[in-house]
Amino acid sequence: MSETSDWKQKYRDSLIEMESEEARWRQIEQVLRRLIGRLCAAGMGVNPQLDDELMALAAANRRNADAEELAKLADSLTTTVVAVDAVAPVPTISFATTDTPSPR
Repeated sequence: MSETSDWKQKYRDSLIEMESEEARWRQIEQVLRRLIGRLCAAGMGVNPQLDDELMALAAANRRNADAEELAKLADSLTTTVVAVDAVAPVPTISFATTDTPSPR
């Protein structure tokens, strides 16, 4: 194989690899955006201030906001969650134990 054709093949292989990686990242982004939407919906109704933050995040997500905007919204959401949790902590979920009752 000549040096020119070897270079061309390496270039083609690199392009194929990059295209494959780009497609994989697009799939990941789609799944994460769907997850954002569902988590926003699941968190609604806990607190009015939190609802406002979740609605803003969900709206930005629906219009495919860029990473910078989503990061700002995430920071704001984090601040709100901390404030809401400080005032009225979210109850923890406890599961019943499966211990057998002692005989009487």
